[in-house]
This record gives sequence, structure tokens and C-alpha cells, in this order.
Amino acid sequence: SCEEALYRSAAYCYLGSTAISLVTALILYLSTDLTDWLAFSLLLSIVAMIVVLLSIYYEYKAHANVVRDISYAMADKWEDLWGYTVKILIALVVVMMFSGVFGILGLIVLILLLIAFFVVSLMRFLYVYEMAKLFQSLAERG
Repeated sequence: SCEEALYRSAAYCYLGSTAISLVTALILYLSTDLTDWLAFSLLLSIVAMIVVLLSIYYEYKAHANVVRDISYAMADKWEDLWGYTVKILIALVVVMMFSGVFGILGLIVLILLLIAFFVVSLMRFLYVYEMAKLFQSLAERG
């Protein structure tokens, strides 16, 4: 975070979403009548998801900013990964909302989107590894 302030923002967002999720779980656990708290917990869950999405954005943007001076291609990979992540998550929400209408086709699309999300998550780890190798080679040269 001393090199790029967006890392700090990402960490705060991750912590915030975790806190919101814990509060939601606690409310549901302690509630005697779930119907009273269901709408509130749903709202808190949506807020937590938005905060997680914001934290992912900050993290990917921070990675892109940090590596941009070394490799424009690597920075572009991080920005592309953000785009893929958003598109997949939007598609997941839409398919889940209309899964009853689509029937088995909706289930197949949902499974394919989950596989795509898994691949994007693997790409994230691969890019972190590639970035570490770039910085390691830079440190060895200088």
C-alpha cells in the first residue's frame, strides 16, 4: 500500500464486506422470526456484494498501476481481467434471476458461467505470479 494507495482501499473494502457478511449471518442466527429479517439481510448481502466488487476493482486497478511502468502488456491483462470479471458476474446475476424461465438451458448456462468465473480466478493467480516474476527480474537487474 506504500507503493499504490488502491491496495489500501481494496483491503478496507474486503474488511468491510466481511464485517457486513458477519453482521448478516449474526442477525439471521439470532433471529427468531426469519421473515422479519429476511429483507434486511438480503439488503445487507447486496451491499456486501457491491463492496466486494469494489474491492476487486481496486485490487486489479492497483496491480495495473503498479506494473504499468514495467510492462504495459501486464497492466492491460489486469484491466482485461476486470472486464471479464464484471461481465461474468453480471451474466451470473441475470441467469440466476431468470433461471426458472430458462429451465435446463439456464442451468447449463449457469454451470458454464461458474466455470468461466473459476477460470478468471485462476487467471488472477497466474497474473500475480507473472507480476512477481517481473518484479523479481527487475530486482535482479538493478
